[in-house]
Amino acid sequence: MTLQYITDDNGRRTAVQVPIEEWKAIQKQLAEKNPAVPQWQKDLLDQRLKEAKENPESLLDFDAAMDELLNDKA
Repeated sequence: MTLQYITDDNGRRTAVQVPIEEWKAIQKQLAEKNPAVPQWQKDLLDQRLKEAKENPESLLDFDAAMDELLNDKA
């Protein structure tokens, strides 16, 4: 890996430049080890968004959804 360091006036390293292809590989490795959102959740969200677009009449506004939730608990 070829790195370039940026230094301040005192010669202390303050930053590093990594070639873009190597940076992409690092990002991919990190994402695989610790994904921010699991793929199954992304898939479920995509499915629900698709259903919402196809059937907008089935959606509830916030107040109606809260009323439904509160009434189900009673």
